[in-house]
Amino acid sequence: MTNASDPLSLHLPISGMSCAACAVRLERVLNRLPGVEANVNFASERARVRLQGESSTVQDVVAAIHKVGSDVGTFRHEQRTLCRTYSGGT
Repeated sequence: MTNASDPLSLHLPISGMSCAACAVRLERVLNRLPGVEANVNFASERARVRLQGESSTVQDVVAAIHKVGSDVGTFRHEQRTLCRTYSGGT
């Protein structure tokens, strides 16, 4: 069984980034969310996001990505051995 203090890892396909600066900007925006640690890779068009605690939600992360003009495809998240697939839409 998992609890709220277990970190949640998101593996997100990102579209709408036109340059490396877009990836840096998105990473900066995501890392400003409480309890979020993010790495964005422009070349692979992916983001790895780790949520710790209940400060920010998956919906907060997706909303932040949309706010900077990018989009999220279908993604999965992992919490310990739990793995689910979600549609990236809001």
